[in-house]
Amino acid sequence: MTDLPFYRCFIDGRWTEGSSSDRLAVLNPANNRIWAEVPACTADDCEMALAAAAGAQRSWGALTAIQRAAHLEALCAKLEGERDHFARLLVLEQGKTLREAEGEVADTIGYMRYAAQSARWLRGEIMPADNPGERLMTFRVPYGVCVAICAYNYPLALIGRKVGPALVTGNTIVIKPHEATPVTASEFCRLAEEAGIPDGVINMVTGDGATTGAALVSSPRTRLITLTGSIAAGQRVARLAADNLAALCLELGGKAPFIVMDDADIDAAVDAAAIARFANCGQVCICSEAVMVHERVAAEFTDKLLAKARAVRVGNPMDNP
Repeated sequence: MTDLPFYRCFIDGRWTEGSSSDRLAVLNPANNRIWAEVPACTADDCEMALAAAAGAQRSWGALTAIQRAAHLEALCAKLEGERDHFARLLVLEQGKTLREAEGEVADTIGYMRYAAQSARWLRGEIMPADNPGERLMTFRVPYGVCVAICAYNYPLALIGRKVGPALVTGNTIVIKPHEATPVTASEFCRLAEEAGIPDGVINMVTGDGATTGAALVSSPRTRLITLTGSIAAGQRVARLAADNLAALCLELGGKAPFIVMDDADIDAAVDAAAIARFANCGQVCICSEAVMVHERVAAEFTDKLLAKARAVRVGNPMDNP
């Protein structure tokens, strides 16, 4: 046991330290110091979370979309009231600047509100029939239990992007944050509890991909998996989900190019290239991975970009937004 803050997992409306006594350390990337701990959940913990989500899904799915949207709006209101708290959590565990963290909180609220507003547009179809007295209709129904596996670069926004659409369409969810950035997820579940989200609708376990991630995606209870992560992680998830034919929504890494032609405004291109590489500590899915410059402007562009890169300051992102 330590004196560090300990953030628990959330299963079926209850807070748990997990079935193992093992803990994961959470580092502040600005100084590489441990500032918090979370449970190292086991496969048994994952099964409990999935069972809770499965048990809550029928009653949650029986609500109207507008009723479910109202729950999401209540959750957004809670997050609105703690913008500063969540922004500082994001800086502590992910390392982005305070200004970027404030933007992430605002984006998260926007994502969930967008999902809530889509409740009015959830509809099926009525199609022409071939035979008299026959009616053909399609209905949109929930998948069931969703598993949300989040990356470390946007610990809160990725939760909002996954929770909002899942809940408004009648699904329940188990969140697995990245092991480097789990505190924000625990605090998000606190807001869900305070907002009155029914037990079992939102659950959260912490741990690494090999243990908790694998247990969640390979379970027959899991009907949809949404993952933001690397190509290797997506391949692993797809293999583990194949036996159960779980639906997949994979947002994976890429190799975004930054292209500068010979008629470009070089100063503007340099500014844009620096932002495209260094925004959010360079940890964005679409951060430029390669800069391709026309040979006629290559020397000027390179010199100016190097000067811009040298001007980037490294320090405590909490002190200087």
